[in-house]
Amino acid sequence: MPDNPPGRPAILVIDDHHAIREVIRRALTAAGYDVLEWADPEAAVDYLARTDDTIALALVDGVMPQMLGPHVSAEIQRLRPGVPILLMSGHEAPMFSEIFDRPDHHYIAKPFVIRDLVARITRIIGQSE
Repeated sequence: MPDNPPGRPAILVIDDHHAIREVIRRALTAAGYDVLEWADPEAAVDYLARTDDTIALALVDGVMPQMLGPHVSAEIQRLRPGVPILLMSGHEAPMFSEIFDRPDHHYIAKPFVIRDLVARITRIIGQSE
């Protein structure tokens, strides 16, 4: 994984679909964010356990073959308490109802307009500072 240069907020993107990660990475990079991306949520969690990189927000797919988004989110919060989580999914929000009562947890439905996603991320990061 690339190092996180100082001064640019880093967004952790975990989604098992390459095309989705690519579109998100391009949009977030253009908006001034660094993007750390993984297809495998277990590898992302392992990376966080081995580094002290500062993460401004984690954008996590809700359903992946290796691990469900709420489980990934719990691991991220364990390793980086207070880091906002934005769960994204094409599945209905009630499937993820357990995250809605947790502080710093947010949800966005797929498909989304990419500029709306970037605006939402910027807003969430601004609220957490």
